Amino acid sequence: MPKTKSNIRSLVESLLKQASVKSPPVPVDLLIRRQGIEIVRKNLDDDTSGFVYVDPKTDDAVIGLNVSHSKTRQRFTLAHELGHFMMHKSSGGHLHVDDRDFFVRFRTKHSREGLDIQEIEANAFAAELLMPTRFLEQDVKQIKDGVSVSEEKSIRIMANRYGVSLQALLFRLANQGLLESSFLE
Repeated sequence: MPKTKSNIRSLVESLLKQASVKSPPVPVDLLIRRQGIEIVRKNLDDDTSGFVYVDPKTDDAVIGLNVSHSKTRQRFTLAHELGHFMMHKSSGGHLHVDDRDFFVRFRTKHSREGLDIQEIEANAFAAELLMPTRFLEQDVKQIKDGVSVSEEKSIRIMANRYGVSLQALLFRLANQGLLESSFLE
């Protein structure tokens, strides 16, 4: 069953509360380790940002991360794979291996076009985890008191503070209705 934005936000807020995270940047590595997941950093082919693997016999989990990608991309990938682990671990065995092989979700035309529901959910989870709505609303309110949120310098400072790319932050702010329309014109 597809996860709603409010389901995802509640899941993320619970994770942040359990780890006492009250401001950015969100320590995604720490949150992953708190779930008992090992992170393995390797050079992978350029088309692979990362993956999550859960051993069906032991339930041990590993997130593989492509270290050849930018640091902001790596943070998003870690958050994305944690999203798959948290939301899709038991949905049809997609994250599990069996005695013969294991399931890997390679990017397909379907997923690239934004039609794969589990990829959409994992992306929404990653965005909410790295740029929690509550944190963004507070930051935008503070910025508006002194500097217009539409100033590129303010947006760059925020992106650095959250440990995300400028593009990811702009997309998130726009989706949350937190960008002034003059910035989007």
